[in-house]
Amino acid sequence: MNPRKRIDRHERGYISFSPPSRVAFALYTALHKRNRNFGLEADAIVEDWNGDGREAVYTQLNWRLKDDRDPRRKYYSRLFSQMQKVLASLPKAPPYHASFLAGLLGRKASTRGSEIVTRQMARFRQ
Repeated sequence: MNPRKRIDRHERGYISFSPPSRVAFALYTALHKRNRNFGLEADAIVEDWNGDGREAVYTQLNWRLKDDRDPRRKYYSRLFSQMQKVLASLPKAPPYHASFLAGLLGRKASTRGSEIVTRQMARFRQ
């Protein structure tokens, strides 16, 4: 790599799933070897940013164009096209699975996780 070449950091993009879903991880697994233009990351997140008890549990897929790539529409078009194909191939699932939370948070914390998800879904319906 040329040390004089300027490297630009590209902005991160993401898609979140709330209540938490396996979809973020399915997208990561399907895309991380197919699309070498982006760095990918899948996360499960529990947050209470304001400390006011309005907790949230969600999963998220993050992507960022690699530093050595110029920002070109073709890279993003290909990524989003690949995402659509992956999503279309996934089986239909019920909207909420306690077993997924148990696997994500552990059996002891899954009850607390269920409480958080129930409250956050009630807030989203308001």
